[in-house]
Amino acid sequence: MKKLRVVFILLSLLITVTFISGWAAATPHTSLKSAVAAAKEHNLPILIKLGTKWCKECKEFEEAVVNVPEIGQAVNDNVVLCILDAEEGPGAKVAKHFTTRNYPSFILINSDQEAIARWIGFGCQDCFVKELISALDDPITITERVKRFQNNPTEDDAGRLGRFRHNEGMFAEAVAYYRRAQEINPASDTHYEMNIFGAMSYGNYFQIFSVDQLIVQADIILNAPWRGDKELLKVAFSMFKAAKRAKDMTLVLPYLKVAVEETAKSPDDGVLNKRAKLMPEYTLYISKDIKQALAFKKENQPQGWLEDANQLNNFAWWCFENEINLQEAEKLARKAITLAKPGREKGNILDTLAEIRYALGDASDAYKYVQMALSEDPDHEYFQKQLIRFKEITSAR
Repeated sequence: MKKLRVVFILLSLLITVTFISGWAAATPHTSLKSAVAAAKEHNLPILIKLGTKWCKECKEFEEAVVNVPEIGQAVNDNVVLCILDAEEGPGAKVAKHFTTRNYPSFILINSDQEAIARWIGFGCQDCFVKELISALDDPITITERVKRFQNNPTEDDAGRLGRFRHNEGMFAEAVAYYRRAQEINPASDTHYEMNIFGAMSYGNYFQIFSVDQLIVQADIILNAPWRGDKELLKVAFSMFKAAKRAKDMTLVLPYLKVAVEETAKSPDDGVLNKRAKLMPEYTLYISKDIKQALAFKKENQPQGWLEDANQLNNFAWWCFENEINLQEAEKLARKAITLAKPGREKGNILDTLAEIRYALGDASDAYKYVQMALSEDPDHEYFQKQLIRFKEITSAR
């Protein structure tokens, strides 16, 4: 039965657009309760999509389900779709239950609400379809898979359990499963070293893995015979984030240099686009050309960014973090405040302005703007900590 189901899924995805031009998308459920009822009625699993109003990929997925027949049919023929807001209403409880941190998060469950599989992101439509097909290929619960693995360890189960724990935020457990998969099949086509590095990168953010551990894993990838342009860029981006957290940008320099210089002649437009996003940092930290770094940063900004509150804020924060161009950063942050929606969005920009004013030597101004940020979002713990921080600074002067 399992093989017949997989064949059916693959055939449904290969139907031509002409043949399915009359296909209409089913209305997704916005309540887990109604989704469970529908799943029991039709004997189908449930695909929960947890997202937010500000998540770009979340919107892209919802549009694709309606407008891209291959995506819509893959979903509607095989699962009951339930779309929930992870930050508001009942969806927030579901997100907490499944320890969801990144959006969109896709969680496949059965009608008893037991997890089967989960993955993150919708940056690649083909990747989404592959994830869905893979999950439906062997749709047992995670509890059942763990028991099966304990009795009969296989590379496939180890890899699936690693991915699930990875996306669940259980990074140490994910690394252990990835290493086990690697041990079971050292000749596997899956480069588990990349999976391990990805889990360790996220784990570093939560202080589960140290920077030193991450460096060891990054060096393994750089010296691997199979690593290519995409792997180099992934390592560079991840090490850049780790270096920022460690407040030691020298940590990223070897990876940044190799990634930018070795991908310069790539024939892959996707690789070149990602490389372009590293050029501001490469120019700033390797070439040490502030003017050119700013030029690259502005070139990489999305169209219309000068009228977008969040994009203006992102640019201003980048300037603050790198301690450059602070006067223009202040000007753009002030403009962003006038464009921002009341609440957390405006509060975040006010916090950026506070940091810039402090960097420019005005702690009292910084304190004032953090007060304003907290008034926009009184329950925001970070703003509360910022208020205490700047109050102590101003009181000491």
